[in-house]
Amino acid sequence: MVSHSTERDTNREVVRKYFESHGEARLALFADDGIKEIPFWSTDGKPRLLEGRAALRENFLRNAIVYTDWSWRDVSIFDTQDPAQFFVECHGGGTWKPTPDAEARGYANHYVMHFKLENAKIKHFREFFNPLLTAVATGGELQKIKVLPLD
Repeated sequence: MVSHSTERDTNREVVRKYFESHGEARLALFADDGIKEIPFWSTDGKPRLLEGRAALRENFLRNAIVYTDWSWRDVSIFDTQDPAQFFVECHGGGTWKPTPDAEARGYANHYVMHFKLENAKIKHFREFFNPLLTAVATGGELQKIKVLPLD
């Protein structure tokens, strides 16, 4: 039987490697039936859900091309009582070029992520970020929200 401490350390190392990898190397960290969920990245009001190796591979390979110089910084990994679950808070940024003929733009966001692992592989990954920053990076404009005074 593996101790919780050993399991936690092994899983924490997988989470740490996530922030150092791209493309196929990132895919290798996921279970065959792994899931990547992006709750606030949606065009239809539903969370974006990538299930299984084929969907994950396509996403990770595309991201390695579209985000040409992406890097993570200020990565803080937080343990939970469950040795197979972690939360991460970090900042990511780089150049974003969604299509070959598109203009390259800078993009950065602040992230909170949830990792659930099984057998030292990422089973379910959730990525939370500010979708308004994404909208601005893709050419959208924010509208001012009028706030009523408190008095």
